[in-house]
Formats: sequence, C-alpha cells, structure tokens
Amino acid sequence: MPSPADALLEPAANSSTAHDQETAQSTDEDALLTQLSSLLTDLTANPLSLRLHKAHLSLSKQLGLDLDQARELLIENRSGPSGLWLDSLRETYRSLGPETDDEDEDDDDESEGEGWKDVERVEALFQQFARAHEDYLSIPILILHAKSLLRAFRAGVLDAEDIRSRMEEIMEKANKFISGSQEVWSIWRAWEMERLDSVVEEGGDKEILVAHINDLHLNRLRTPHAQHSETLDSYSQFISSTHPPSSYESLLVTASKIKTHPARIYSRRENFEFVPTGATVDWGRYIGFEKKKIDLPLVVGVYERAVEDLAMRIWNALPDSPLTSEKADEDSNVKMLEDELAKTWLGYIQVVRDHSPPDSKKAGNDDEEAPEGDDDEPSPIDRELRLFARAVRSAPFSGTLWAAYIIALERSSLPTPPPTDAPDSDDGNVDDVQIPDYVAVHPQILLTYSRALAALTASSAGAKVDDLIDVILARFSYERRRIDFLGGGLDELAVLLEEAIEQIRALPPSTEGGKSGDSRLRVERAYSNFLVSNEDADLEKIQKLWEGTTKHFNTSYFAWISYAEALTKVGAIQQARQVYQSTLRTRSLSLDYPEPLFDAYRTFEALYGSVKDEEEGKVVLAKASEGVARKREKEARIAYEKAEKEREDYWKAYAEAAASTNGTAAQGAGYTEDVDGEAEKLIGSALSMDVDTSVNGTAKKRKAEDMEDEGSQAGGGNKKAKTEKEVVLKRDRENCTVFVSDLPESASEADLERLFKDCGSIREVKITKLEGKDGAEVVATVEFMSRDSIPPALTKDKKRLPPHENELNVHPAWQSTLYITNFPPSANDEQIREMFAAYGPLFDVRWPSKKWKGTRRFCYVQFVKRESARASLALHGTEMEPGMKLSVLISNPERKKERSDKDADRREIYVAGLARSTTEDDLRGVFDAFGTIKEIRIASDEKGCKGFAFVEFETEEGAEAALGANNVELKKRRIAVTLADSRVQAKPKRLPTATGLGKKAEVRSKSVRIKGLPEAAEEGLLQQAIEKAIGGPVKRVEVFRDLKEAVVELENLADAGRIVLLPSPIVFQGNELQIVEESTKPPNRKERRNAAARGGSVSVGSVDGTPEPSATASGSSAATASVGGGMFVPRAAGKPKAKLGLGAPRAAAGSSAPKRVGFVAATSSTADHGVEDHPEISSGIAVPSTTAPAHSGTQGGSKKGQDAFRAMLAGK
Repeated sequence: MPSPADALLEPAANSSTAHDQETAQSTDEDALLTQLSSLLTDLTANPLSLRLHKAHLSLSKQLGLDLDQARELLIENRSGPSGLWLDSLRETYRSLGPETDDEDEDDDDESEGEGWKDVERVEALFQQFARAHEDYLSIPILILHAKSLLRAFRAGVLDAEDIRSRMEEIMEKANKFISGSQEVWSIWRAWEMERLDSVVEEGGDKEILVAHINDLHLNRLRTPHAQHSETLDSYSQFISSTHPPSSYESLLVTASKIKTHPARIYSRRENFEFVPTGATVDWGRYIGFEKKKIDLPLVVGVYERAVEDLAMRIWNALPDSPLTSEKADEDSNVKMLEDELAKTWLGYIQVVRDHSPPDSKKAGNDDEEAPEGDDDEPSPIDRELRLFARAVRSAPFSGTLWAAYIIALERSSLPTPPPTDAPDSDDGNVDDVQIPDYVAVHPQILLTYSRALAALTASSAGAKVDDLIDVILARFSYERRRIDFLGGGLDELAVLLEEAIEQIRALPPSTEGGKSGDSRLRVERAYSNFLVSNEDADLEKIQKLWEGTTKHFNTSYFAWISYAEALTKVGAIQQARQVYQSTLRTRSLSLDYPEPLFDAYRTFEALYGSVKDEEEGKVVLAKASEGVARKREKEARIAYEKAEKEREDYWKAYAEAAASTNGTAAQGAGYTEDVDGEAEKLIGSALSMDVDTSVNGTAKKRKAEDMEDEGSQAGGGNKKAKTEKEVVLKRDRENCTVFVSDLPESASEADLERLFKDCGSIREVKITKLEGKDGAEVVATVEFMSRDSIPPALTKDKKRLPPHENELNVHPAWQSTLYITNFPPSANDEQIREMFAAYGPLFDVRWPSKKWKGTRRFCYVQFVKRESARASLALHGTEMEPGMKLSVLISNPERKKERSDKDADRREIYVAGLARSTTEDDLRGVFDAFGTIKEIRIASDEKGCKGFAFVEFETEEGAEAALGANNVELKKRRIAVTLADSRVQAKPKRLPTATGLGKKAEVRSKSVRIKGLPEAAEEGLLQQAIEKAIGGPVKRVEVFRDLKEAVVELENLADAGRIVLLPSPIVFQGNELQIVEESTKPPNRKERRNAAARGGSVSVGSVDGTPEPSATASGSSAATASVGGGMFVPRAAGKPKAKLGLGAPRAAAGSSAPKRVGFVAATSSTADHGVEDHPEISSGIAVPSTTAPAHSGTQGGSKKGQDAFRAMLAGK
C-alpha cells in the first residue's frame, strides 16, 4: 500500500506532469505559428503555388483556425480542386441546419433548420455552388447542390418553378458524366413523384404534373447514360400507375425506341467508362476516341471530367506537411500532371472553337455572366474566352496557354463578319472597311500579359524559357498588328522587346554550364526581322541588338550568322563581311559548331563578293578550317586515350577481383557475385550467338560452337579438329555506339548522319522517344562500323544539330548494356522492362532469335546511362521463380570466355561394337587399368545397350592409353575404340510422325505466315506476342524483314488452327497482324528480291515470285488455303533429289509422257483432308500411286480439310 507521504506527493506529481504537457503543447503551438507566419510571407510572394496553399490549410487545421480564410485565399488565386470545394460546401450546408436521415420523405417545413429559412444565407450557398461549378464539375458537388435545392424548397425559400429551372441547369452539367449522372436525376425524379403523391392526396389537378414527369423520363431516355434499363423500368412503373392500361404498351414501345440510339452511344464508350478500383481513366485515349467523330456535348463532357480528374490528382500528389524538404510542385510527377492539364485545356478550347455553331452576335466581356435564356446564349468567342479564363486559373504556369489567351482576346476585337445573305456594297466607300477594335481590347491584353508574366516568374521552379517566350511573342505579334492598323508605337515596341530579352537572359540556364537565355534567339530574331522589314530600317538599332546578343552568346555560331544575315538584309554588305571575317579569324576555335558559319560565309561571298573578296574569303576559310581540324584531331586523341584507359582500368580491376575471389566477380568493379561461375559460362555462349547479328536480321548467325566444322564420326574419327581461332566480332555494339540525348522532337536519322559523317562509317542510327517522369525525351544511338570512330564522335558533345538549335549531349554507350539470362520461360518483354526500369531510363531491350534453337533464353537490356546499368547489377541472383536465380552481367564482346570443355575431346573415347547386354561395370573392367574414369555414358533403349558408349577420363593421358583397348574382345565381340569427336551428331532416322506425314510436311502443317509486321520487328518479341494470344508455347519464329512477314511454327496442329481462327486480330507494336496458312515452299532469294522491287510481298508458295491469292486474315470465319495447301519448309531444306520417281519433274499438261509409279506417304491434298480421310496414312502404310504431284491440292479439297479441322477443334 502507498505510504501517507506518497499520497501527499501524488497530486503534486500529477500537477507537474500536466504542467509539462501544457508547456510542450504551448511550444508546439508557437512553432506552428512561426511556420504559419513564414508560410504567409511565401504565399504573398507566390500566391499561385498550390503546395503553399495546401500547407496553409494543413497548418490552419492543426492550429484550430477557421479554414474558410485559407480556402478563400486559394480560390482567389487558383481554381479550387473539387475535393476542396466539396469540404467547404458541406460545412456551409450543415451550418444551415442539421441533416436528416431521410430528407426525401420529410416534407415538413418545420423540420428544416432556421438557417434554411434565411434567404440571404441560402442564396450565398447557391453562389458558392456556382463558383465551384465554374472551377471544375464534380458529381458529388452536383448531388449536394440538388439536395440543397430541395431543402430550400421545403423551407419555403424556393417554389416549384424555381426548383425545376435550377434542376435543369444542374442536369445539364451532370449529363457530361454519362456514368455518374443518374443519381442527380434520381433526386429530381423522387422530388417530382413526391409532388405528385401530395397533389393526389390533396385532390388537386395532377395532369400538368404527370406531363412534367413524363417529359422528365423521356428526356432522360434521350440522354446517353449508363443506366438506361433502370430509367426505362422507372418509366414503366410511372405510366402503369398514371396512364390507362390500353396505352401502356404503346408508350413503353415508344420509350424503348427512344433509348435505343443513346444506349448504343454509351455502349461504345463503356470500355472507357469502366475503370477498376484504384485505376485512373486514360483520358488521352478517351479524348482521341471522341475526336474521331466529334459530337460536341459528348467530347465537352470528357474534357470537363479530364481537367477535374487531373486537377485532383495534382492536389493529392502534393504533401500535406509544410515541413517536407521536397517541394512537390517541383516533383517530376506533379510537373508531368500540370503539363498534361495545360495540354488538355488547350485541346478542349480548340475543339469548342472549331465545332461550335456559328453565331453572328458580337463578343462581349469575358468577366460578365451570360444572361439566362436561349435568346441570350453566349457567342462562340464569348464561350472560348470563358474557357480561357477558367484554364489560366487552373494551369497558370503554361506559357502556351497564356499566349493562346492573348491571341483569342485580339480575335475578339475583330468585327463580326456580315451575314452570308447581306447585300454587297456598290459604292466602294473606304469607310465600309471595318477596323478591329484595338482601343477596346488593348487594356484587357495588357492586363492578361502582366498576369502571365507574374504567374510564370512566380513559379517556385522559376519560369521556363519556352513558356516566357511564347507569351512575349504573342504580345509582340499583337503589337505589330496594332501598329500596322493604328500607326506609331515603334519606340514602345522596341522598349518592350529589349526588356523582354533582358528578362529572358536573367533566367537561370536550362543546362548545367550552359548560357542563360534563349540559345535559339527567337525573340532577338523576331525583333530583328521587324526592324529590317520597316521601310526606314534603323541600322543603329539592328547593330545594337546583335552586338549585345553576340556578346552574350559569344560562342554561338547561330548568333554570329544571324548578325551577319540581318546586316545583309538591310544592304550593309561590307559590315556583314567584317562580321564574318572577324569571327572566323578570332573565334572559329571557340564556336560551338563552326562548320555552318563556314558554309554561310562561302555562300555570302558567292552572292555579294567581288573576285578579290572571294579570293580573300577562301584564304580566311582555309586558315579557320585548318585550325578547327587540328582542334578536332586533338580532342579525338584525348577522348580516345581517356576511353581506352577507362576501359582497361575497368577490366583490369574486374580480372584482379575475379582471380582473388576464385571465380566470383568483383562488386567494386560494378559486378555482383557470380555464383559458381555460371554467369560467365552463360555470357560466353551468348556472345557467340549475338555479336554478329546482321542489320536486317536475314543473314545467318554463327553457331554456338566456336568456329568448328561439322565433321563426321562415321569414318573412325580420323578428321582433325580445326584449330580454334581468335573470334573476330562482326558487330561490336557496346564499343562502337554513342548515345545522343537532348534531341529536338523533329530530329531525323538524316540529321544525325550529317552530324557524324566525318567521324567514320555509320552502321545504324536509331531514334527513340522515351516517356519518363520529367516528360518525353528524344534519345538516339549512333552505331559505327569501327570503335575508332567513337573518339571523334565524342567531340560532338555540346554541339548543335543544324537546322535545330538544341545543344546535344553525346556520350559512349560502353557498359550501358546488360546480358540477362536464367529467367523463367514465362518471362516476357514487359516484365523485364518493368524490373529494370526502376534503375533508370531504358533505351531498348533486345531478344534473341529462336529460329535455330527454341530454348534460347536470354536478352540484352540497354540503359541510356551506364550508371543505371551498373546499379541494376543488384538484381543479379534475384529469384524470379523459386530455384531460378537471375543472371545479370555487363555485356562485353571482348571477353570471349574459353569453353570449359575445350579439351574434353582429348579426354573422352568412343567405344563401338558393344553387345546388347553390356553394362557400365563391364566397361569399367576393361578401361580402369588405363586411368581414372570420370564418367561412362552408354547409349541404350528399352532392349539394352544400342552398341556404343562414351568413356571420359580425368586426364588426356588416360584416354590416349585406353586406345590400346581397340579390338579387345568383350562379351564375345570385338570392340572399336577411338577418341570421341563432339562435333558429330547422329543422323536421325526417318521415322513416321504422329500424324503419318513426313517430317517436312508435318512442320508445314503446324506453321502459319504472319503478314503486316513493323519494319524493326524482333523475332523474340513477336514470339511473346503470339504466345500470349494463343495461351501456349511457340516452337519457332523466323522473320523476313524485307517482306515484313514471318513464319511461325506452332507446337501442334490445334494451335496452328487456333491462331488462324482467332476471333480478333493480334496487334503487335501498333500493327494489326494478318495470319494466313503457310504455303508449300519458301521463296528463294530471287523471288524475294523481285517482290521487294515491286513494292509488294511474295507468298512462300509462289514459284516464280508472283503473289499467291490472298488468304483470310485472323478473325475471319474461314481461312482460304494457299495453293498446294502445304505449310512451312525449313530454310535449310533443299530440293529433293529425283530418286525412284520421287521428286521428278511433273509432266506438262496435255503431255503423253508415261506416268511413273511411286509411293506417296502424304501429299498436300491428303494433308488438307485430314488423317481420318486416309486410313492408309495413319497406319503408316505406303500407298502406290501413279503420280507424285508437287501441288495436288485444290480449293475444294482445301475447304473440306478446313471443315474437318474445325470439327476436330470443336471436339466433334
């Protein structure tokens, strides 16, 4: 028990604890107030930052302050997200009176709170709803609005007519949500039905109300929405209770007809409307679908929903806490969403402008509310300006949006064109020409321009050069046209542009180490062209402009060329010549790309120079060219030495680490652990398969065996193995490629070939648009024929790509490619990309061809940066499936792994002539005396030994000694002993197949031809797409890129039939594939060449290169067989020799040549008819025949075969 002293001390202790808690709470509150004060200061400087506004709301909530003030501050500057509006509206709604459990059935005025009877407070709520709708449309807000109307009606603030007119406005907005508007309509319908019940009870006239409700249902049925069946059921119940039974059926039939077309409209959009929980709508695809055939109300609805959804996603992506170190509006995800929001608004406005019905009314002020009523509908330009006003509140950091707004304001000042039926003026009076009302619109444009500059420069990320330039050029183009109409104003325009140029140059550089300002000189050139175009061109202003520009961009060839061109345009030829020559003499070595300047000066002298001037110019150009060439040579030498040293250091470190760890790779050199050396074995075999892949994919690849001839062991193994040679790589991607990034979107392969043509022979240029968190980026690889081209190629770094002005980033692709293997057979391109994309942007994933070997399972993953490739080595050893550890290694063709079994041929003997009863113990008894035996492998079947075996010794000496056992007797037989030759492969016996067809015929029967492939189709990716479509494995794929076709061999006949009869086509890399049955024989090289020359394709069954009759594509009800009805013949298969009448040329039609008697296992026609039609084939019996036709199938036979095949698939 506690002592009396403890009892006396306990209250004091509790008091102390409470005091400490109060002190801590006070300290926390003081810290929050300090943060709030600092935050309000930041908001004053940057009132458009949603991050700061969200932090303001969070702090106000923590401090228990009124949130209305924080919300109002946000709404004054930005569009409020729908979620924010909903919270605010709910608080106001509840403040007017308590919510009831069932408001729809409570019609007692007394039940409503006193607040709902206060007309001013209720109207303030409705004005708040109107502001919310102006920012974004939202179904939850529309539902709350509809409920608020009903509560105002019950409180006596609104009458029935007010409710109906306002409900119509709400439904007009709600109908833009074709999947969510039913709940709003149901609230309206329930209220109307309550009114009808009350009128019936009171004995009033119900006919007018019945007509209202009838029209309410029919109008709803005319509107596309998701719940047409529910609406029709509601209408059925309504007319059954309010109309005579005799009219019920006709009314319901009429209603059903009314809903047919709107229901069909919704069904076409159901796939876009249905989104799984947690997923987001793909607004880009949905909008693209709607824009194929514009229905303005529908496409407007999609745009409204898209901007609301994007705005909420931006709001939700922002942090709640102001203490976060990461500024969310600088976060790449938020930036990407903001860019998408601005583009969506621009697309929305464009659609409304292009597809709004014409209106002859004059545009009005965009800040005024449009009067209600059909006669006072806003004009198209008014509608457009209102959308712009909403858009710049929603996405204020888009310069493109502000620029388009300025142009639209100017267009609103143009006079309305006269009606098409108005009479033409005959007096030719000049006064009839209408001048734009620039005086009226000028203040609005000045205000919009200043708002745009304030918004762009207030961004916490700083203004983007492109956005600022868009706004400045929009203002410049407006002022230029205004000056043309009104005259004067040149000095003001000059001041405006000079200030704008300084403002742009004050921005931080877009790239590290780059110059601030616009390297493309868009504003400078626009100003210069304007000065040059004036009749009284001011040479002094032109020189002042370009002297300042070339001083700022002193290493830009583009600035110096622009300066000289401006002087040339005003006739200052000598001054232009001085600019060219002084630049070439003093700056040619420091210019970013001097070659265009050389070309420009050469052209200048050809046009304007005398003989003396041109000769002097050649001397100047020669000296400048020599200096640049020496500089290029020095840069190339330094780059080459640096690259070689880095490469040598890297592999030296790897080799040392591998040696010290006994077969494991060094993590310090960028490798993860290589368990048991398995990864090294895999990379060695992979390199031999892939390094010499041809460009077009049609050339043969080197076999996995290292430069060995295929010998025959039948001759006793007396052929000597070919001496192994050093592998010469036919293609060295990793060491002969550079990456080129920061490319403009319009850059082409020809542009890059021109840029790198002086570096060496180019093998391939590949341009890819990568989608990342920071937006789309255009990246290219330039692969050269030799690695000696890489050092000079690296000197193009930080150069520009004429005619584009982007500064390029060029870096080597060495160590950016990974060799990946040991993944599950089910792994596909999508899974690999998803796994490795976490470490950096992927440029490409290359999959091997499986046309020679279907079990190949590896791929190459190429990153844009080598750092990403090294970081992803952490995945080495990851188990994608239990027991399958992923192998991830840097691809390096130089490190050719020696075969681990290279001396196995010298340690293994081949023993032939064995008896059926020979066992392993029998062989050990013979060969143990010669040395330690490592392994004995006896070829056997169910009857025992097949007559030969292999015995492997631990040493070569043991195998050589064992040759002495040749001709020794074992089991009453003399055995033959020779050294084994691993290159020998047993010739397979021609055994009958399961179908009774020959081997080649069976392969053909299981093969299909794919047409319509993209140009760069990879066999590995195509195989994955087909396996996904049929839900099973594919045995082999071979692509003919020159034909844009492929031959696919399936595992069985059922799969071959299934793929031809797929209900929907396979889409591969954006191309819809055509799948047809394969023909008798593949086209030879000449046939493919002839087909390519004609611009068409040749079917594999054609004999002379002429196209076969077209076959039915995937998805058709019947597939038409090609001539002969056969399938694929392997590429390696040659023509059969004429032997015993088989394969002999067929007699010409009408010839009297005697028929030869032969044996036919299966002809094309019998293959078409199926095995069940030819029991002699299924039993394996050869059938005598008087003919051996090459093409014996007919169309009738083909059709019969297909019918039988379908019956087989259907299980009949």
